[in-house]
Amino acid sequence: NTLSFTIKAGNNGDAFTIDAATGKILVKTKTALQNVSSFPLLVEVSDGLYAAEAQITVNILENNAPNIILQTFSVDENSIDNTVVGTVVATDTDQDDLTFSITGGNLDNAFKINASTGTISVNKTSALDFESTPTYSLIVNVSDGLDFAQGTFTISLNDLNDVTGINEIGDIAFSLFPNPTSESFRIQGNHI
Repeated sequence: NTLSFTIKAGNNGDAFTIDAATGKILVKTKTALQNVSSFPLLVEVSDGLYAAEAQITVNILENNAPNIILQTFSVDENSIDNTVVGTVVATDTDQDDLTFSITGGNLDNAFKINASTGTISVNKTSALDFESTPTYSLIVNVSDGLDFAQGTFTISLNDLNDVTGINEIGDIAFSLFPNPTSESFRIQGNHI
């Protein structure tokens, strides 16, 4: 006969679910696990004709907040969108999945972070101007779903030579040579 498993009692806050076919107990609502040390679950197994119950105690271990390793990064000013700046390194002793987010210091939305990997990249090329903002102090949160850690990451812009036109080339000496066969002139410029 096929066995069927159900949780009959003790599932406060709908914290757990049970696979009816295998009896595997899984966390359903993480927030129901907070401030509780254990759950005495009453589990029933039935073959359709007969049923048996068992008390199963699920002990809840304290969740540990993630740890962030503070780093500094640098990137060239005017780097194109999606240029990788660096990756936030974080660990979690509970081996929970981590979620990354930028919560402050992101002037003009210059950067973005991959929520799953922690990779920071350029979001807005035009915001990366060394002359107006040489450094950014991004506040990054790392969450394990219950607790979070926060760190400030400094991103320094590398100053590049912003050549935008002839006015920035420097002094130039011009010579004018008349063309005796026509009414035109040839101009030759040399850097001084």
